[in-house]
Amino acid sequence: MRIVSLCPSLTELVFDLGLGDELVGITRYCVHPAKALERIEAVGGTKDPDIARIQALVPDVVLMNDEENRRADYDALVAAGVHVHSSFPRDVAGTAVMVRDIGKELARLEQAERIAADIERRSRRVRAGAAGRPPVTFAYLIWRKPWMSVNGDTFAHDLLALAGGVNVFAAREERYPEITPDALTAASPDTILLCTEPFPFEEKHITELSELTGLPESRFRIADGEYLSWHGSRTPDGIELIDYKLSGRPPPGARDAELKPTLDLQLPLYVDVAAPALRPGEPVAGATYVSLRTRARLKAQAPGADHLADLLARLRASLAAGFFPPEPDPSVCRLCDLE
Repeated sequence: MRIVSLCPSLTELVFDLGLGDELVGITRYCVHPAKALERIEAVGGTKDPDIARIQALVPDVVLMNDEENRRADYDALVAAGVHVHSSFPRDVAGTAVMVRDIGKELARLEQAERIAADIERRSRRVRAGAAGRPPVTFAYLIWRKPWMSVNGDTFAHDLLALAGGVNVFAAREERYPEITPDALTAASPDTILLCTEPFPFEEKHITELSELTGLPESRFRIADGEYLSWHGSRTPDGIELIDYKLSGRPPPGARDAELKPTLDLQLPLYVDVAAPALRPGEPVAGATYVSLRTRARLKAQAPGADHLADLLARLRASLAAGFFPPEPDPSVCRLCDLE
């Protein structure tokens, strides 16, 4: 099968379904898994794909997202006789449906079911936990100049609502409304999440907004946009991450003393040590032992593969977060010779 993906989250999903080798075209914004993407041709951006080049690649299917990509490009591809699968999940439940639909499209039903079922399982657990604690009001900011948030008809809203969040801008008419610092002050949410996508919010923006709104810096938190806005194989861990953001509780099995609240997971996996005496990521005889919950990815690729090296590089950046699997993971992978 020859696949072109015009959405970064869908590109990663194709790899997690075990079909990375079938990708013949991606966008310049597709970044995960980085090393594995080096061999794949970029056919433009999400808003300006090269339609003629995509046709020349003779894909069996082009994967698109209704919001990330333009309708004009979809129409052009269809008019050219290219088979296109476009999706647009507006909530967490819809993401599980999307994963199953794409699994069916790509003949990877079993792999897709594992991811979709994981989304649903974690959703049930987080929703049940949120029912037992007071709601948390929030604002979720996605842009600066102008400041922009999300309303109640967005994936991010639904993800946070799952964990007991109440969106102070849910009733705004626009899906991504412009807001002012004064409006944020008036709403006075318990938590203000500054998402790293599409605008790359940093710690300095916490200070800026705190000064503009008069709200304490302790209410502001940087949130990993790839986990909270990418639909697909990152969604299960996004559910866990936002539950921690709103509740302050680590995922089941996490070691509270080692958890650093200011850090987020940077990749779709949990970290576990293979021996009780070892700390996460501790070198042992030149190797690093970790447990990787990456669903089909490790089943399809042997240790030492390019994208596994990429995973390890991102893993090192996230070890300090201290997350451990919520349940025993039988797949322990010995990562060596990747230094």
